[in-house]
Amino acid sequence: MIYSECVSSCPRTCQNPSLTASSCQLQTTDCTSGCVCSNDTVYDSLQDECVPLDQCQCHYNNDQYQPGDKVLMDCNEW
Repeated sequence: MIYSECVSSCPRTCQNPSLTASSCQLQTTDCTSGCVCSNDTVYDSLQDECVPLDQCQCHYNNDQYQPGDKVLMDCNEW
């Protein structure tokens, strides 16, 4: 993580990888000091670290899946 004197209150995460300040529910331009992931990574709360987006785990029906895992639903692969 990188320290900055002005970080968004809506950081990109594995759960919200495309989140931008304009789509943040807080709709604020205020910033605060703190740590953020570098531009090429997002925060993964499950691993408690910054990871490349392609290493984020998938969440479906309260289960976690690793990148590349397949989910079987009604005999169909998703």
